Amino acid sequence: MIPDGEWMLQSACRDLDPEAWFPASGKPEDAPAAVKVCRTCPVQSECLAYAIEFAPTAGIWAGLSSYHVRTLSKKEMA
Repeated sequence: MIPDGEWMLQSACRDLDPEAWFPASGKPEDAPAAVKVCRTCPVQSECLAYAIEFAPTAGIWAGLSSYHVRTLSKKEMA
């Protein structure tokens, strides 16, 4: 396991434009470049765990929309 926060330094998106992960629609299909990067990311599982913990209201996280991440968060709490 990578220490908290250090996983971000290994993310495939670390040097890319963050706007690509925040499409106006909020849908992953409207951010294909971001999703493609997420699919190759070596820390995708850490990103997803982070997003589930913090339940973001916008953006693409580990290739999923914030809506889908929040849905996973609710399932974890149930």
